[in-house]
Amino acid sequence: MLFLHPNATIIVIGPPGSGKTHVGTLLAEESGLPLYSTDEFLSNGHVAALYAVMQATGDKGYIIEGMIGYRWLRKQKQLNLPAPDIVVQLEATDREIEESYRKRGKHCNMRHIKRFCAAHEAVLSDYYSLDGGTPNIWIHSKSRCIADLIANASR
Repeated sequence: MLFLHPNATIIVIGPPGSGKTHVGTLLAEESGLPLYSTDEFLSNGHVAALYAVMQATGDKGYIIEGMIGYRWLRKQKQLNLPAPDIVVQLEATDREIEESYRKRGKHCNMRHIKRFCAAHEAVLSDYYSLDGGTPNIWIHSKSRCIADLIANASR
């Protein structure tokens, strides 16, 4: 079993097709923490979604996965959102991103996706280096590597 503190807060970010839902589900199953997919909250816009997710999570530990996690981290202080203990940042190749969109029957604007991720990553890098408010753990990897780590921790 993967042991995480019951009040641990985890955000899983990455581009489409990087495995956010897969890693979030594995973490939730192994740790017992509830998982919130930010895509479910996007109908009223990004800021409203951030507040809706925060309200849904409450004061206990949780795992958040989705593209909006970038905005959560970026707007954390401005919107008074809680800081995560752990950030899992996943990678994806262009091919993985395109395949993810194809499976969902959506148009893939690779240029837009890369700009979105790069802009948020640059801001996050500057934000955390200037602020010093980094999460306790920041993991940057491929989803299969994280899945292997979780599987090995469960043995």
